[in-house]
Amino acid sequence: MGKVLELENIVLPENKRVNSFFDKEADVLYISFGEPVFSEVLESGSDTLIRFDPETFEITGVTILNFSDKLKN
Repeated sequence: MGKVLELENIVLPENKRVNSFFDKEADVLYISFGEPVFSEVLESGSDTLIRFDPETFEITGVTILNFSDKLKN
């Protein structure tokens, strides 16, 4: 069985450049912190995925599915 990761163990990145990309066709917003690195994903609900470095637990990015729907609310 895999390791269980709790949201409170995730560390916010410091001094990292923030990049974003909106895929209009897929309706997905990608937000990345720093250079791309291997990441694991934590599903936080409501179509939001938190990507993190499994060694440092630092957030590497956030993916928001069905982004246009979120703007309507």
